[in-house]
Amino acid sequence: MISERLTCLRKDTGKTQNEVADELHIARSTYSSYETGRRTPQADALVSLARYFGTTSDYLLGLSDEPRPAPPLDEKGLAVVRCYRDADFRGRETIYRIALQEKIQYGGADGAPEP
Repeated sequence: MISERLTCLRKDTGKTQNEVADELHIARSTYSSYETGRRTPQADALVSLARYFGTTSDYLLGLSDEPRPAPPLDEKGLAVVRCYRDADFRGRETIYRIALQEKIQYGGADGAPEP
């Protein structure tokens, strides 16, 4: 799992194995062995790789299928989550429909219209 995900992330950035290894200050053979699955990165290397590629260690390990972590919620977002969690089925459906309508009307989470 780690090997495939590292390979995809590296190719998405357009970097070579040499470039990634140099920027992470590790031997190219070490990085190459991560991508081929001959070697599994230790915890500190896993954290460095996740930070380098802007992902999470959970994604690299296969515990999540989301390559990019969700941004943290602000107070309003947390309040909506609390309302949703505390609502009954009908209330949750209403909150969900309103959220979808707002997204359609005003665009993505950052307020910009989606392409």
